[in-house]
Amino acid sequence: MVKGVNLEDRHGVSDKTGAPCLARPNNVLNDPPLTTEQKRSILAFWLSDQHTVPDAPRWRLLENGAFADSEDIMRALYALDIEEMNQVGNSGG
Repeated sequence: MVKGVNLEDRHGVSDKTGAPCLARPNNVLNDPPLTTEQKRSILAFWLSDQHTVPDAPRWRLLENGAFADSEDIMRALYALDIEEMNQVGNSGG
């Protein structure tokens, strides 16, 4: 469970509400309602060992049955880092 985000409602290839689903790292990055902290938490959760596919450590099996490449997840986390650094740099802090 990621704080403030019901992953069961937001993950998936499709869901009963028709809401956008989070099945790929880019889905997380491009989900406007999520805060940067929530995006980082979701991606880190996906990257955790509990999602590692046996005998295929590069891949993660998500709760919705989708597979995600750990390298794509790492790139998404890096993109959040860059975005955060740019925001700090632009605020003069």
